[in-house]
Amino acid sequence: FFFQAEDGIRDYKVTGVQTCALPISTWSVAPRTPVVSGLRALRQSFASSYTDKAENFGVPVTVPAKARFSIFVRIDPKEPPQTLLLELNTTKGVRRALWGNAEKMGGGTVGSPERLRVGDIPTDGAWNRLEVTGEQWQLTGGESVRGITLGQFGGVVDWDRLAVAGELSPADDPRVSFR
Repeated sequence: FFFQAEDGIRDYKVTGVQTCALPISTWSVAPRTPVVSGLRALRQSFASSYTDKAENFGVPVTVPAKARFSIFVRIDPKEPPQTLLLELNTTKGVRRALWGNAEKMGGGTVGSPERLRVGDIPTDGAWNRLEVTGEQWQLTGGESVRGITLGQFGGVVDWDRLAVAGELSPADDPRVSFR
């Protein structure tokens, strides 16, 4: 099983949360700007805490067994963020993966699935793949994803190719057997 939110992620209902009236999220468009896949990547640039949220997907996203969630990021080495956030709103509650300073964003107890610090922020200016497993988030498979949030605290970040991969058996799951 593989699901990928690509260039159309902002075509879903997207809500940006910010504290000023300037446009914070823009598209970095290929070939002028290198992207991982597709034609564009989401660029966030902000001095404080900022998130983009996509929800109300036309097709429900079911978490597969042995899930691996990944996203590619490119950090501006001259303006690195203090924190990166990948958040899922699932039928088991909110799950947050944080890179960098986990105290800067999100709720819940640091170290719990609601506020899991996964690692450091890559700062080399290249595209880097960040990953969190369903096991780290205590998602065993079968849960539904209702929304996805990408966020940062400070800096300039390009986001591309959000994906989930894992094992899904249509014969065992009626939610996906009729697609």
